[in-house]
Amino acid sequence: MQESMEPSDVVSPMDNPIIRAIVEHTRHRIGVLRAEAMLYEPLPYVLAPRGLVESVRRARRKRGFGLIAEIKPASPAGTLAHITPHEAAHLAHTMQEAGACAISVLTEPEVFCGSLASLKLVRGRVDVPVLRKDFILSALQLTEGYQDGVLLIASLVGGKLPQLVEQCHRLKIEPLVEVRTVDEAGAALDAGARMLGINNRDLATLSVDLSTTLSLAPLIRDMDEDVVLISESGIRSVADVRTVVEAGVDGVLVGTALMQDLPSLYESTHRLVHAMEAV
Repeated sequence: MQESMEPSDVVSPMDNPIIRAIVEHTRHRIGVLRAEAMLYEPLPYVLAPRGLVESVRRARRKRGFGLIAEIKPASPAGTLAHITPHEAAHLAHTMQEAGACAISVLTEPEVFCGSLASLKLVRGRVDVPVLRKDFILSALQLTEGYQDGVLLIASLVGGKLPQLVEQCHRLKIEPLVEVRTVDEAGAALDAGARMLGINNRDLATLSVDLSTTLSLAPLIRDMDEDVVLISESGIRSVADVRTVVEAGVDGVLVGTALMQDLPSLYESTHRLVHAMEAV
């Protein structure tokens, strides 16, 4: 097992000015939610859940892995595509038709240009599970949207992780806990997470390295052989998919590579979905 880094060696995502700005804006959004909650009791959008874990497992049995295809209008590197909520719903349907086992929707508005409106319309347009991708820092945010799953970033929520995972389960939302270290993975499993995302992007530097999945996936699998593992960030090709799946993950999450060529979205998605069939 990997040894934990000494505190002096740890670089926090909050050391990155882009991540820090997103977190600060997210805290402002939470403040607005909290003020509204003082006026009325927020009602969570409790939907008939579509099992995110089960969908990935079905895809793995059928094709060797599951593809979670992402609606991602922008990234810290810049705009990828100007996407309205109605366009997001159309794109999501196209990716579902091409074989994606779930759809991820960015809802962070400042840097990623996402919206809750896109999340709502996508959820109404597709039949597969829908994952909300945002910087979730408070349980209040879980009452905002229409989602079957939600991303929780272990390095940002810290000690709040058990509370957030528990609240997700109460609302029948599947938490996908994003990790980059053995310690974070252990904390996520201890909190009751059934699904972990290995982020190949270092949020402190924004650099991407698929070897993060290659080194971490076997260690997590030794900790819990039943946990569903997703490789996130930097996956752009069939070769990349094969590399991380052969390391032991159950699925991959891909956004940028699909958003960069929207006219060929069906073909690009279909190609990745069937990446393991020629192996």
